[in-house]
Amino acid sequence: MGRSLIHALRLIAMNYIYWLLVILLVSSSALAQTGSLRGQVTDQNGGNVPGAKVTVNGPSGLIKTTNTDKSGSYSFAGLPAGDYEVQGSDR
Repeated sequence: MGRSLIHALRLIAMNYIYWLLVILLVSSSALAQTGSLRGQVTDQNGGNVPGAKVTVNGPSGLIKTTNTDKSGSYSFAGLPAGDYEVQGSDR
């Protein structure tokens, strides 16, 4: 009798954890409607361009600007869903 009770409680606990995880995943994906954009600026010879200015123009007039790092990489986080135009210029 003891083993059946433990087995039943274990199944109930696993079921509870399963539904808790499902609820957490669904609610977090519904709230997280932002994304990120990253890339690398290179010159015509394929060399990295550190310090380049990169601007993204997005939905509802959103404009964000950053500079590339030493390896020519850039990133933008927390961008709302939508279409973007990316522009780059050297220093």
